[in-house]
Amino acid sequence: EYLTVYKGVLDAKNQFNYQVNQNIKITILTSGVTGGGAEKISVLLCNELCKRGYDIQLWSLSKPQQRIDINSRVILRVFEKKYTRSSFFKLFSAIRENEPRIIIAFNPQLAVSLLFIRYFLGTNFLIIGRSINQLSREYKYKKSIWIKYFVNNLIKSFFGYCDIIIAQSKGMRNDLI
Repeated sequence: EYLTVYKGVLDAKNQFNYQVNQNIKITILTSGVTGGGAEKISVLLCNELCKRGYDIQLWSLSKPQQRIDINSRVILRVFEKKYTRSSFFKLFSAIRENEPRIIIAFNPQLAVSLLFIRYFLGTNFLIIGRSINQLSREYKYKKSIWIKYFVNNLIKSFFGYCDIIIAQSKGMRNDLI
């Protein structure tokens, strides 16, 4: 799976006509860096891209609960926010301050937030959105009215505007189409 994400970065490089030796700022944005498989993939991807000479930042909404094995050249930034909706202004400031060229969002809610931030800032960073679940199923059974109705509709309406979308399987890909 992380090769698919790396291929997405190469596609992004080609789309923006970067030179091979040009130092590209890539930011990986995730809800957290410890826990499940997606979090481990984000750390593996940071380490691999760093080894290949990219300038990498890892932005996490929450503080790591355990030690993470990450390359010392990767800059870790923690926003200390529990929810995507409460991180919007911190993300806005961080993007304005750091001017990343490529941001890989490790969940659809973060990707949609990035779309709005890009619009309001008037900048042109590339957004690579990653989905690990079939969104039609994920939000269908949520009990939270906020997520079931508001967040679900935002994602349905805007997630497709990401520059590149990475789906974990063909079923997830078909669900997004």
